[in-house]
Amino acid sequence: MKQTLAPVSCNDSSNAYAIHKAVWDVMRKGVGNDGHGRYQYLLMPDRQRALIRSAAIAGDMVGAPISGTRCKFYIEANPVNSIRNTKNTTYEPIIGEQEQMDWLAGRASGCGFSIADVDVSSMPPLRAVKNGIPWYINRAAFSGVLIVTDQDKFANTLHRGIGRSISFGLGMLIAEEIK
Repeated sequence: MKQTLAPVSCNDSSNAYAIHKAVWDVMRKGVGNDGHGRYQYLLMPDRQRALIRSAAIAGDMVGAPISGTRCKFYIEANPVNSIRNTKNTTYEPIIGEQEQMDWLAGRASGCGFSIADVDVSSMPPLRAVKNGIPWYINRAAFSGVLIVTDQDKFANTLHRGIGRSISFGLGMLIAEEIK
């Protein structure tokens, strides 16, 4: 898996769906396929560039640290509870900071890490508009220190992300080994 910082051009950088389409275009043009290969991205604060991670791009290799490694981490995620009934599944946003920390802690083991220290900040919801219909995506930013507990699961997490709305720039785990 590799990652690269790529320019992203769209008409409305406040529309998460427009940004999603712009990143899809970068993948389609840069990779030469239909753009549907698995990828994730994190939009940079300037809203003109995105850090894109995928097996299908040229860029810097991203490897998983070995078990026991401590890493600084950052992730913007869409913390939600899944509510299943007989007909469908709905998703309820998790709003409170403690509940959001609990959401991440509940996923940590399955993602190959434990949390040593975490700060959470609520962020304004992403606004997306498709075919004139607006909707909003809840999000929070998590940062702190994690400990890799399972290298294979952690590698999978780096490749797949955490949570929902990955195609809208959420869920990409950024981890840097603490030397």
